[in-house]
Amino acid sequence: MDGPFVYAVPMQHRLTRRGLFITCAAMMASGSAAAERKASKSEAGYQSKSKSVYSCADCTFFRAPVSCARVQGAVNANGWCKFYLFPD
Repeated sequence: MDGPFVYAVPMQHRLTRRGLFITCAAMMASGSAAAERKASKSEAGYQSKSKSVYSCADCTFFRAPVSCARVQGAVNANGWCKFYLFPD
């Protein structure tokens, strides 16, 4: 089959792919917006004192001097929350 229609894509397939692309892009945008929302201190289980040897100062999400990428408001470098992630 070497006719001119061998590589032609039917219109409904082009629309389906376009719709799928737009849907995926919208889902990714809404997911990233939700990921950017910071949790309150109570939602994060934040404590102003460290839990054993783990503290905010060592966490991947800590932004010196008193900020966190995951928790709202000022945080103590010696604090701790359930989002604690040891840096690689």
